[in-house]
Amino acid sequence: MTLRGYRLSSRAAAPGLGERRSRLSGSGGEFLEFRSYEPGDELRRIDWNVYARTGKLFSKVYHSERAARVYSVIDTSASMGYTSSSMGSKLEKAKKISGFLAGFARFDTFLTREIPDLQTGLSRLALEKPGLVLLLSDGLEPLPNIRFGFSQLASRGFDLSFVQLLSPDDLEPPKGAWRVKDSETSTQLEIDEMARQKYLERLQRHLEGLSSLTRNLGFRHTQLNLNSSDAETWAVLRRAGILERGA
Repeated sequence: MTLRGYRLSSRAAAPGLGERRSRLSGSGGEFLEFRSYEPGDELRRIDWNVYARTGKLFSKVYHSERAARVYSVIDTSASMGYTSSSMGSKLEKAKKISGFLAGFARFDTFLTREIPDLQTGLSRLALEKPGLVLLLSDGLEPLPNIRFGFSQLASRGFDLSFVQLLSPDDLEPPKGAWRVKDSETSTQLEIDEMARQKYLERLQRHLEGLSSLTRNLGFRHTQLNLNSSDAETWAVLRRAGILERGA
């Protein structure tokens, strides 16, 4: 597994600097590194001493004082406490992925938020400075609540990458008659095969609704199995466009 050459994909601009890339090559701020010259780079950014030694053109890259913001938003609702016998809980997995993604925000301001429900938490987040939101949640809230929160972010100029963590039991509950406790309400439920089928039908509609919602808003969305290995997680994030190649 290699991390070099990847960054967080985002349409969110650094405040006052237009396109996100201008944050790296803009004037002012602390020197960060050299990168190979690309057509369009300002000539004053070229280090001629390096050129004299190597015969190759390199541009200086600076860390602007106004870096883009990245909000890692972790769902802490009761359903995120579901624990797999081998991989721990959804919440533990979310925090691990958040720490992993933080490594790709080395030029940005990386902020972590923990929220117990998506509608209220995302609506409050929308009042802050716009940036990229990395949402780590099972998404098992009523779709209208999620739609409201997502719409608030979109209207304020936020971008969003949604990593939906689901357990094998979420996707394929065991067959037969059994009793479960609703993790959000603590209600005891008697489950039979008919109830199981109705649940699967509702889940499918919910997942299709989430996919449609994120696509229409121009956001990124992917499902991740709780039992996914680190390598599988890395591959899923790349395929979903949450990580992209770049400086």
